[in-house]
Amino acid sequence: AQESAPDTKQSAEIQPEARKALERMAAFYAKLKMVTVNATMKIEAEGLPQAMRQEATTAIQRPNKFLSLSNSPMMGGFNASSDGENMIIAMSMANAYSESPSPKDFNQLLSMDGEELESSMMLVSQDPSLMVALSLFSDSLIDSLLSQVDSLEYVGEETFNGVETIRLLSKTGTG
Repeated sequence: AQESAPDTKQSAEIQPEARKALERMAAFYAKLKMVTVNATMKIEAEGLPQAMRQEATTAIQRPNKFLSLSNSPMMGGFNASSDGENMIIAMSMANAYSESPSPKDFNQLLSMDGEELESSMMLVSQDPSLMVALSLFSDSLIDSLLSQVDSLEYVGEETFNGVETIRLLSKTGTG
């Protein structure tokens, strides 16, 4: 009989207070039917002639409807939509376009289950605001977040941009 190789990934070290905060966040998002996100991302890197900005507006509605419009042609001009029956994804800068049946829900899209969804997900992953919205509306929010970290600590509460927040610190093998 052949033995399988042992799993080399250790379980993440999660402080109980941090887990409770994640559970509260997941419960909050599980109650929502629809969310609209306006996001701005600034990318600065050595060798870039200037900082790049990506601005996008994303609306997402359970179980499988979304619209994400890029306001930044510099970042590829990404647009995506699902009306619940058909999903269309386009990136003008790459001259890329995909049309396929909509996934039954966001979990199916994020799992990349099926060849059509896999190619669509490759394009969807180019839009960070859409990826965040899809993840927040998935059934596996906590598992998805924890699969990317080695440890998660509760730091405390603070006011950020006038809003009371809970601050968590995640650490990965890369820092």
